[in-house]
Amino acid sequence: MDNLHEIISTIRKRPPMFLGSYSITVLRHFLSGYKMAQSDAMIESGGQLIPLPFMLFTSYVGNICIGPGHKSGMDWCTIILHKNENDEEKSLAAFFKLYDEFRQLNVIKCYRTIFNNDNIQHHNTAYEATKIITSDNKTIPVYSNPIDAYIIELSNNTGFIYINRTSSGRHLNMWIEPTRHICETEIKRNFGDLGWQEIEWNERLNNALGFLIDFDRHDKHPIAENSDKEKIVNKYGLFLENGGWYSQKENSHKHLIFKNSFYQKQDIIGLLFRINKLCMAKVKYFRQNIDDFEPFKYNYKNGFIKTELWDSEFLKHIASGYMLDYRFLQSITVYSDFVNLCNELECYCQIPQCSKLDD
Repeated sequence: MDNLHEIISTIRKRPPMFLGSYSITVLRHFLSGYKMAQSDAMIESGGQLIPLPFMLFTSYVGNICIGPGHKSGMDWCTIILHKNENDEEKSLAAFFKLYDEFRQLNVIKCYRTIFNNDNIQHHNTAYEATKIITSDNKTIPVYSNPIDAYIIELSNNTGFIYINRTSSGRHLNMWIEPTRHICETEIKRNFGDLGWQEIEWNERLNNALGFLIDFDRHDKHPIAENSDKEKIVNKYGLFLENGGWYSQKENSHKHLIFKNSFYQKQDIIGLLFRINKLCMAKVKYFRQNIDDFEPFKYNYKNGFIKTELWDSEFLKHIASGYMLDYRFLQSITVYSDFVNLCNELECYCQIPQCSKLDD
């Protein structure tokens, strides 16, 4: 079931009932809120690659309204509004038309390459852009245990998308590229020389390359933060059962903390803040500004002790010296109060960062 598609279809029937008016801007806020709620509730969507996931809609709209290969910081709403002279009602009608076309896109051709040892070695060691830096300053490859890659030509001369597949799932590039050559060049940049073969597109492949990533397999890819993640679940006594991580206190029912897919995708801050029931606004702010803080825990004999992030119970704001308890952060339930706290912290910093909350 594609829940997002069902919601858009329902809104389309009576926009004023759900949006209050014929407004594409309100629709964007509505869908953004829905996607955030999905994330907070750990609801997965997808399951097949076609129809394309909504994350590609901005790229599609940019290609149609501005030009093939267009990439900018504008989202689909801004592009459509600009195209329709900021007329909200006209832009909303244009959204539904573009969305219908987007949903109808299909596969014309599919090409596959299988990574050999040389390709994997290239990715792991040869090219710095294929590396990422973890929260504990370790350098690891972008793709762990890569298997193969796919380039897919879309119908209606729309363009091409590409997917890198690893032992843990599928990684879909967020842009629809105008040519196959651009996709090949980008994958070659990561993996070196490759040989491509056209293969038949069918329902089995559509399911295999689906946007929903299956993290319940036994061959989960190792990442540099895995050991810290294991320490977190051990510290809080969580156990894995039927694809979810649960806690269970004595003489009480077990309680779902997060799904295993969430565990695999999130960094240490994401897991730690989920366990402490902190909202996405707080996750976003502290993730972007973590270098301004130091992790601490408290011992009744020794007081505050500097520790590793996974073991932290407090975050010390370096510039101000404030010690922020996760329980205190949990008690802040009004968004404006949290913004005020951020502004107060930033008074001690040379460069304001709190505006990042509204990006």
